[in-house]
Amino acid sequence: MELEKIKEIMADSVNFDVETITEETRFDSMGLDSLDIVDLLMRVDEAFGTQTEPSSSLVTVGDLIAHIKEQTNA
Repeated sequence: MELEKIKEIMADSVNFDVETITEETRFDSMGLDSLDIVDLLMRVDEAFGTQTEPSSSLVTVGDLIAHIKEQTNA
């Protein structure tokens, strides 16, 4: 569920084939710079009701999904 929602969010903001995104996809492999990542995190936070700060631990889409699950299950 989270992966599909993230793909929907990213479809509007990245120049990348979102259908190829998996939990293992790295943000840097999509050509996202730090401002793109901040924008993505803000959109994700709005969609999921979470609070996410840019972090070196958020490297892949799976890392972001784990963070979302951690915050929504807390």
